[in-house]
Amino acid sequence: MSVYCYLANRADKNGECFPSVRRIAEDLSISKSTVFRAFNELEESGLLERFPVITHKAVGGVLVPHKGDNLIQIDPRNEVISLFDWISDAIDWIGDGISSLWDSTIGGR
Repeated sequence: MSVYCYLANRADKNGECFPSVRRIAEDLSISKSTVFRAFNELEESGLLERFPVITHKAVGGVLVPHKGDNLIQIDPRNEVISLFDWISDAIDWIGDGISSLWDSTIGGR
């Protein structure tokens, strides 16, 4: 789920992003094999598609085709977005409760 959230956070309005596996692994403090496993699970569940991107690299002054990072397209499903909204609301509610508790006890002295 953390890989999906990472990708969703970086995706454009079309659900597309180009992060490298190395970057995702470093940013999430997980192994590259864990990122690949997450990609496979997300693809199997229909939440992600990978498309190979061919770039060009200069070799000896000549541009040659070179496999770049994959274009990743996520499916921002309504149920996932609803879950994120619920979590956000729960965090706000907890924060409000802590703030009220602070104000009525220590902060209200």
